[in-house]
Amino acid sequence: MRKASALLAFALSLSGGFAAADEKTTVEKIKFRDATAWRISDGVTEAVIVPAYGGRLMRYGKVGGANWLWTGQPEEVGEYMRWGGDKTFPGPHSMWHFTMPRAWPPPAPDTTEHAIEVKERSVVTTSPPWEAYGGARVVREYRFEKGELVISHRITPVPGSAVPVAAWVITQCEPAVAYVPLPRESPYKDAYVWLGGNRDAAQMRFASPTLLEITPKKGAVFKLGSHPERPALAAVRDGELFLQRAEVEARVRNPKPGEPATQWIPADPNSQYPEGTNGAGLSVEYYHHNLPPPRQYIELELLSPLRPAREGAAFQTRWSLHTLHGDSPADAAAKILVGGK
Repeated sequence: MRKASALLAFALSLSGGFAAADEKTTVEKIKFRDATAWRISDGVTEAVIVPAYGGRLMRYGKVGGANWLWTGQPEEVGEYMRWGGDKTFPGPHSMWHFTMPRAWPPPAPDTTEHAIEVKERSVVTTSPPWEAYGGARVVREYRFEKGELVISHRITPVPGSAVPVAAWVITQCEPAVAYVPLPRESPYKDAYVWLGGNRDAAQMRFASPTLLEITPKKGAVFKLGSHPERPALAAVRDGELFLQRAEVEARVRNPKPGEPATQWIPADPNSQYPEGTNGAGLSVEYYHHNLPPPRQYIELELLSPLRPAREGAAFQTRWSLHTLHGDSPADAAAKILVGGK
């Protein structure tokens, strides 16, 4: 698995390099199982959004290829906990008990239909109000940029509220192996935080000092998190690497005429992320869920910085797929890791 580990490091170092495909984006109305859905594609990869399933993204993969997302079994889709897919909640989960009567299952906005706005080259979904967060709504926009699926996540502002909130994104999938990047310096032992579960059952190893490799194992239930310099997560299956990386919104000081007032950056070192200590909050989390099939899956979780609810929260995730080719990408990535770039 050394090649996959190296390819992740290589992919994390990329800032571009994909052919622009925005003008090729298509949006069409389709059916996903028994529900109305919307398919957005750049002709190479595709994503399927289902408003009736809590506004979730229910398919992501190459056109004509396998679905990277766990979505339960068709015959059990009527049961809410079998929906799977990718979703955004106000978070972090560890703070739900401050504003909600129970920490699970999620409240109605996750089980009811989301509003949808279909544009020429993008799709926007809006959740019902999260009453426990002052009526905030979750807004997600899907679009393709230079070969990547870009998902913008916003928790709408709640006037006058100082309740801390982050955008918490959860992707359920079934990889052969997953990767969590680690920071070079950390106040935590081994540079990650153990959040619960059976550590002895977790099948993990350090692929490098800054990369944790996790092989999903039946019978294991656990969760961990970290705070890499560039928040990202990856999973590998059938010779393909699924990369997620996150960007946060930052204000531009004294923008020039015509320059946007905000820009997207890989991480915000001046913000507090959820759940960890000051200056080392968790921007990435990995959760292994174990119940009898078809509920055996993992969750790749990305979090935005904490903000007062009156400001809302915003960040975006970028998804891409990479085929594992020979030794060349692995050799290049190994040099990046050794060189610390």
